[in-house]
Amino acid sequence: AATPAATPAAPTLSRVAYSMAAAESTHFGFHKALMDIINRKVVTATPVGNGICGPSANMMATGEAHLGLICSPVAYEAVNGVGDYQGKAIALRALLWYGISEQLIVVTEASGVTKLEDLTGKRFNPGVRASSTEAMTLSAFKALGIEPNLQRGTLTDAVSAIKDRQSVGYVKGGV
Repeated sequence: AATPAATPAAPTLSRVAYSMAAAESTHFGFHKALMDIINRKVVTATPVGNGICGPSANMMATGEAHLGLICSPVAYEAVNGVGDYQGKAIALRALLWYGISEQLIVVTEASGVTKLEDLTGKRFNPGVRASSTEAMTLSAFKALGIEPNLQRGTLTDAVSAIKDRQSVGYVKGGV
């Protein structure tokens, strides 16, 4: 196991930087409400970054953010210094575990995809780039030996690619 990176500078008692979910995320409403509670009851919380898993972990490692949304696969890799964090472990602590995020896999009827294995070789968006959805999808596909032709980008990119018949589907996280 890798040695954890130095703990980021502690936030001041009056202000914290919060890497919360992006407005497009199904998690946004929860994180907005949580930030409002923090602002009313604890300290001033300022949103920073885009709230996507990997960047949130990196922002907390450098002290750019003091709180952030991180999905389980990214947190595991970051804390243990494996995967994308090979040799670069980050000292993180879970403040709140708030729910399970379903991963909704959507494909067009015309694609002929009827089971996950059918995605191999097909153009497919695994979730918004650097999101928890993308991380969990790629981890599951790797474990299952499923190898689509990945089309990465935003949710808008994924939907446009389907409309233009450039992709057979996408994954969207939901709560």
